[in-house]
Amino acid sequence: MNPERADAALRASMARLVDGLGMLCGLTVCYGTVDNHVIHSTGLSREVRQVDGRFEPAPRKIDSHTIYDLASLTKLYTLVSVLLLVEAGALRLEDDIARLDPRFSALSGCTLEDCLTYRLSLQTPRRVDAQADAAAARAMVFRTVAVPPVGERLYSDMNALVLKYVLEAVSGLLFAQYLHRYVLEPADLLETWA
Repeated sequence: MNPERADAALRASMARLVDGLGMLCGLTVCYGTVDNHVIHSTGLSREVRQVDGRFEPAPRKIDSHTIYDLASLTKLYTLVSVLLLVEAGALRLEDDIARLDPRFSALSGCTLEDCLTYRLSLQTPRRVDAQADAAAARAMVFRTVAVPPVGERLYSDMNALVLKYVLEAVSGLLFAQYLHRYVLEPADLLETWA
């Protein structure tokens, strides 16, 4: 597909998600390099505001000063971080999670690729957020097991959480340190924190 058609297809997909399906109130996509990039935005950065305990319409179009909450993009940053280690030769997609971080002994046979692609669903015996304290929650994370996914529901925090610990074990850095040093700073994302 030529670049103009690809760009038009991207804009059409964005409009479909925002205007057609209403899945998002607004969306910005940027691609390219620092010197040669394209930015497309559509939709609203705000739909309503709260006044005296009630919501009232207050639409605000996305513009170049729109601030985004990147909360759920931690998974994307984790993926990029892991792939940087693959590119550097520190990891291979075929690597066994339990070999990379022995604390995940129940994930023997689950590969890095299985984890990255959600080919297997990662689950803990009990909810991590229901544990009594941080130490118990961390201990529950290390009891994660892999099971075949059921249906089409692929969204899960567990895969990225497991990969965070694998990344730390392999790199010798805390996740936030690795992320800033190898992802955020090189991308010139100086006002982004994790």
